[in-house]
Amino acid sequence: MLTTEVTKAQEKRNVKLLALNGLGFGPSFLWVDENHQLFALAYSWMGLTPEGWGNSLKKLQALQDKAEFEFNKQLATKNSIALNGVTVINNVDIFTAKDNQLIKNTSIAIENGKILAIGKKVKSIKADKVIDGKGRTLMPGLWDMHAHIQMGDGLLNIANGVTSVRDLANDHAQLMQTIEVFNSGEVIGPSIYRGGFIDQKSPFSAPTGKLAETLEEALKYVDWYAERGYQQIKIYSSITPEWVKPIAERVHQHGMRLSGHIPSYMTAEKAVKDGFDEIQHINMVFLNFLAGPKDDTRTPVRFKLVAEEAGSLDLNSKAVNDFIELLKKRKTVVDPTVTIFHSMFLNKAGELDPGYAMIADHLPANVARGFLAAEMEITADNEQRYADSANALLMMIKKLYDAGVPLVAGTDAIVGFTLHRELELYAKAGIPNYDVLKIATINSARIAGQKDVGTIEEGMIADLILLDGNPLEDISHIRSVAMTIKGNNLYRSDQLFESIGIKPFVRF
Repeated sequence: MLTTEVTKAQEKRNVKLLALNGLGFGPSFLWVDENHQLFALAYSWMGLTPEGWGNSLKKLQALQDKAEFEFNKQLATKNSIALNGVTVINNVDIFTAKDNQLIKNTSIAIENGKILAIGKKVKSIKADKVIDGKGRTLMPGLWDMHAHIQMGDGLLNIANGVTSVRDLANDHAQLMQTIEVFNSGEVIGPSIYRGGFIDQKSPFSAPTGKLAETLEEALKYVDWYAERGYQQIKIYSSITPEWVKPIAERVHQHGMRLSGHIPSYMTAEKAVKDGFDEIQHINMVFLNFLAGPKDDTRTPVRFKLVAEEAGSLDLNSKAVNDFIELLKKRKTVVDPTVTIFHSMFLNKAGELDPGYAMIADHLPANVARGFLAAEMEITADNEQRYADSANALLMMIKKLYDAGVPLVAGTDAIVGFTLHRELELYAKAGIPNYDVLKIATINSARIAGQKDVGTIEEGMIADLILLDGNPLEDISHIRSVAMTIKGNNLYRSDQLFESIGIKPFVRF
């Protein structure tokens, strides 16, 4: 592997990059010294070195990124199937995302990454490649609307049928590089839509994005992101509440949208009235009613308070109904990421996380082992209370849906698989399967400002997935992705999964 020299004042050391395979979905990188002792770990947003050697992390991260790129490039070369000319897929049931039912036993033609024809028109088209859909369900590719994507996430997204993601906090240079290699096809990955991240500098600041010390600096960061083509700004928990309105005004002047965590010591209602277009995380909706003026929601209180009290909140109260009416009136989007909190409130230490139990035996052992860890201490005293709160999250999502509040599905966790679970939980909450699928396709595309993707219609971008089952009958069939078409390439999920140590769920 790669060896390089790092320095600290007059001291020099030679360090070597090692890649450990089999622990996760790709190589786990670490740097060792001449004695094969651990020297550094580089994790993009953060890292670890011996004291005094921190300045070497930037160099090591750049070299590590190059090694990761080469690894992912090799996977793309091996697993991308080029679609040249016209490709016809026969014998499929199509969910267009415009209708609530399937078009049965039909065909579709695509060319140059666009949908050329559907149904009877396909018969008159000369095909360069014909695929037998074997009676499976064809639908638009999925959208993950809450991601923090890394280059190595691309293949796992595509294998799981996720063809578009919205990134809501990342290192700008690294994100732009990832977008470039995904768009070129050098590395397998989805389309990426960018949200810039701004927090106020504090002991609780997030380790990425832009950290402002003054309102004027925060507004300059809004301008900075706008100049670079970002479509959205996400703010975080340390922002001073009085900053929200002027930030929102500046964001809207640039034609962007404002979203984020509700800043500590601010209510969600006030944030919406001051210009929030979207709320990240369902716990932030509950904190509107549960958090007091002294509750610092920059801390784990934003989880603990909801776990303890959400189940006892009267969801039919005037306060709740009035707030939901405000969200509806303002067309404020809610990005629940409910899987995170559902698992947090239900998962006991030493037991498989219920959000991932159905896939654990397909995954590398070290990944599956992580599902045995708990984020909260669940005891006999609080178990029922936490379970009631987990259920209340789903009930709130259903109330939001019933009221016409726009929802988007995101993960903020392990990519692909978490999105599937998110959609299962929406269905469990009582949202009809066809609308669950629309949330993750056409609705997300339109909220992201994209009009030429998200449905199966002539002339639309051919981001398509083939499922071994009918998700209108059983939403869990969304997990059975057999094939994904992205751009001018076809990807077999079984091959992609096997290339990163995952036992396939279905065969193509």
